[in-house]
Amino acid sequence: MRANNFKNQQGKKSKLAAHFRNINIFFIVLILTITVVVCAFLVSNLADATSTDYVRFYTMDSVSIFSTHLNELLSLVQHISRSEKIIEWFADEGNLEKKAAAYQEMMLYVEMLQIGSSHFAIMNSRQEYLIENDTTFEQFSPILKDENDPDSPPNTLDRNVPYDQWFFNTISSVFDFTLNTEICKFTNTRRLWINHKVKQNGRTVGVLCSAVQYDEIFNDMFSLYDSTRVRGFVIDHRGIIQMDSTVPEPNLISFDNPYIWEENHIITINSDSSFISAINRYQRNPAIFYGRIEPEVIKLFDGAYQYLSIAPIPNTNWMIITFFNSSVLFDIMNIVPLISTLALAFFIYVAINTLFMQRLVFKPLAKLTHSVSVSDRDENKIYGITRNDEIGELARTTQNVWKYLIDMALNLKKARITSEQANQAKSEFLAKMSHEIRTPMNSIMGFAELAQDSDDKLQIKDYLSKITDNTSWLLQIINDILDISKIESGKMELEHIPFNLYDVFARCQSVILPAAKEKGIDLRIYVEPLPGKKLMGDQVRLYQALINLLSNAVKFTEAGIIKFSSTIKSLDNGNAILYFEVKDSGIGMTSDQVQKIFEPFIQADSSTTRNYGGTGLGLTITKNIVELMGGTLTVESSSGTGSAFSFEILFETIDSTDDLSERKEFIPIERPYFDAFVLICDDNPMNQEVICEHLTCVGIRTAIANNGKEGLEIVQRRLEKNEPPFDLIFMDMFMPVMDGMEAAPKILALETGTPIVAMTANIMTSELEKYKKSGMPDCLGKPFTSQELWRILLKYLEPLGSLPVNVAPYEYDDKGELQKKLRVNFVKNNQNIHSEITEAVAAGETKLAHRLAHTLKGNAGLIGKVELQKAAAEAEALLKEGAASIWEKKMNLLKAELERVLKELRPLLDESAALTGTEPLGHEQTLVLFEKLEPMLENLNPECMDLLDDIRAVPGTEELTRQIEDFNFKSAVKILIDLKKNFIAK
Repeated sequence: MRANNFKNQQGKKSKLAAHFRNINIFFIVLILTITVVVCAFLVSNLADATSTDYVRFYTMDSVSIFSTHLNELLSLVQHISRSEKIIEWFADEGNLEKKAAAYQEMMLYVEMLQIGSSHFAIMNSRQEYLIENDTTFEQFSPILKDENDPDSPPNTLDRNVPYDQWFFNTISSVFDFTLNTEICKFTNTRRLWINHKVKQNGRTVGVLCSAVQYDEIFNDMFSLYDSTRVRGFVIDHRGIIQMDSTVPEPNLISFDNPYIWEENHIITINSDSSFISAINRYQRNPAIFYGRIEPEVIKLFDGAYQYLSIAPIPNTNWMIITFFNSSVLFDIMNIVPLISTLALAFFIYVAINTLFMQRLVFKPLAKLTHSVSVSDRDENKIYGITRNDEIGELARTTQNVWKYLIDMALNLKKARITSEQANQAKSEFLAKMSHEIRTPMNSIMGFAELAQDSDDKLQIKDYLSKITDNTSWLLQIINDILDISKIESGKMELEHIPFNLYDVFARCQSVILPAAKEKGIDLRIYVEPLPGKKLMGDQVRLYQALINLLSNAVKFTEAGIIKFSSTIKSLDNGNAILYFEVKDSGIGMTSDQVQKIFEPFIQADSSTTRNYGGTGLGLTITKNIVELMGGTLTVESSSGTGSAFSFEILFETIDSTDDLSERKEFIPIERPYFDAFVLICDDNPMNQEVICEHLTCVGIRTAIANNGKEGLEIVQRRLEKNEPPFDLIFMDMFMPVMDGMEAAPKILALETGTPIVAMTANIMTSELEKYKKSGMPDCLGKPFTSQELWRILLKYLEPLGSLPVNVAPYEYDDKGELQKKLRVNFVKNNQNIHSEITEAVAAGETKLAHRLAHTLKGNAGLIGKVELQKAAAEAEALLKEGAASIWEKKMNLLKAELERVLKELRPLLDESAALTGTEPLGHEQTLVLFEKLEPMLENLNPECMDLLDDIRAVPGTEELTRQIEDFNFKSAVKILIDLKKNFIAK
């Protein structure tokens, strides 16, 4: 039974094979017939395509050769034609000075020309010149009508002379230059000339010419042409033939035979309507010459040539035209054997396919299909993996597809994670912005409600000040968000206006200096001057970038130095490259943090936001602003040692006649000398001693007032006695009895004409405005350098002279005596300052406690104790803001720092006490000393400090000495009078 089934199957298989064989025979005959027809058609198309490629190639090759010969010379001629010196002389031919300058300029170029000479004609005189690389200035003259006669007049170009048409054709042309071929009258050789207009303010003042050898270009372009297959032409925009590949030696116009040249038009070569239409189209539209350079190919039906190619020569008004004969390429009879061979090969292929298709293809494919369906991505189960044929390739491709799908699944997973992280970052940003915006908004709303419920004007004023500060904070956050939005949308635009770099730096200094001084940071600024120049650019965005960097430097620096500088890298040709750098000694960053610091909404780590605040947009905005200006923001940083941000920007510069003398505020000045009398209103003995020492060093006499009321009384007393008013008054803001804000208007009301300068450590921008409203237009910050003091003095006092000095604080105190005195006085006056602050707070005298903390902060700064200064500043801020929740912690820190400093400096106090052990003065010597001392105390003359050693030598003067050391001269006078009575009684 099984055998019968097998036979039936075999019979069916043979029958199917016969059907398959008959079908194959039918298709073989059909395919052979179609092949013959298609081959004939393909041969025809191939001939057409090949001919098109050939004619296009010949044209492009000709364009390339012609351009190669022309471009270098054309570029050089264009440079000469645009020379300012040559243009000026062409416009003023009779000016010998301009002629000499033009000669020097021309000689530089002539040496680079291919033929070593240049030919030109000037519009006004229509006289032509020839200059060669060995032409002297004396020979730099117009060409004579008769070169053999030196007395012959210069040759003048004539529109009616054919040889001179090059000049008039160029002037009347719409193109900047024209080309022409002719025989040079000087060398009697065929040349291709470039005639370039020389223009001044759009007006043609002459034509400059140079040439290349005609024969050299002709040979490079056409020497290998077979005229039976290809013929090339070079024509101008009028259609006049300039070169013909079949005429290697054309009859060109020459000086001796100006009428030999006949103008042959290209349309005389072929009468095909498509050709004539194309030529007319190019002639009617000159703009085509500056358009495409891809050749236009046209099939012709008349004449010996079947194809035509036209291509403009780039940047000229000439074209290349190529005719091509395709009949020499193909003959249909030559390809009959090829068609027969292909048909036979196809028949053999079909036969073999019929015999072996089943065994070689179908069965392996069936096995492969089955193995794929059961392998479940197990490559070992796929049939044909090890085969070296197409079946094996298909099997391996299947395996690779599986791997690709697995990798794609992993990538999709990563993409999903990245998307989730992006959504998380977006949520975190929204949360951060919500916190950043709500924080000042809550403060604004809270202080507004408190102001509404308060009747105390000073308290209301304080609330409004805090509302203003929080509004500025909120505005900065909103501005950052808007700026980053503009940057990401590409809508941020830069201005291009003149500005002075000193103005930008001065504004940066005025904004950032209060915050730096508040933290005890030394801010050093340097601007390399640009004398007589202004920069062109956007000063607002430059300021924004710099202030962002400076704000970060102050924010992340607790102590030390911030250097802010601008130097000139190069200055030439109306441009300046400036290098900006902001360098701090702050917390710094690790290399990983540096890699991501410029990403938006990112700070070094999450703790940075908690500890320092901010939106994380500043550096991103700064980086984008710098890049918009053409620079690159770079950072160098290491953890714990600080950071340095820098960038370079190229600015255009313009000349400026501004007086920059008032802008040199960053350049060290010389020590001045004055003859003046100055009043110091300050309750702090250490501050009194420092300012008096500084002023004495520059020749200024001083008087001391311990508060605003005493200062007012001293000014009134001098006014009543008709004594000259003080030349200047320095007014501290925080004093008992009467502070500076109250005293200054009352002194100004006396109309003595004496200017008042605020002197305080509280130099925030908002506070400076308050001082100005109270009649104090300037402020001397504490601690101050001598340079800062001198600038104030020079603004209000006339100096007697000056000497160079090193710019360092207390530079005149070479032996450190002032610093030593300050430290001794600090120990004397601050033994109980912590308990005094605590008791004042307990008694509800917040204003007194605030003043005591402010004084301690200033004194610590004077003696260089940064940590104590910082602790006192934090206590002062808490007293000002009323943040009692962390009061105890901050006061414990202040106490610990104070005790550490007092313990360190106490040996200086003991040393000072030991040095006072001198021999007591006699009775007469004591009376003389008292007589000398009394008027000095009455006049508040700090020079009485020089008598302290003699005073200590008098028994019973301990209290008098202490009052003088504390600058309490008014109390010292009363003690001195009592002592004087006792000594007289003896």
